Formats: sequence, C-alpha cells, structure tokens
Amino acid sequence: MPSLESEVLKSFLARLEETGEVSEALVERLRALLSGSKLPKAEQLVELFSSVSGGNLA
Repeated sequence: MPSLESEVLKSFLARLEETGEVSEALVERLRALLSGSKLPKAEQLVELFSSVSGGNLA
C-alpha cells in the first residue's frame, strides 16, 4: 500500500503536469529528486529551477 507521502507527491506532480506551466522535463527531474529515499537539499531545488529559468530567480 502506498504511503500518504507518495500519494501526495504523485498528485502534486500530476497537477503540475496538467497546468502546462512547467515543462515535462522539469516535472521528470523534480520527480526523480523527490522520489529518492532522502529529501533533496535546497541547493538542488534551486539549481533545478534556475537552470530551467535561465538564471537566478532571486
């Protein structure tokens, strides 16, 4: 039986894909990061989103 966390993650990523506001490639990379046994470090998420946006977001 899937855990609550995995169901929330699955739902979140599905909704993110449905919006079309982010690329499928970004969703897949995010899925890979969040599916690991450990949570990603903040720096990994910043790197992921800044590489997609073309630069620093802040």
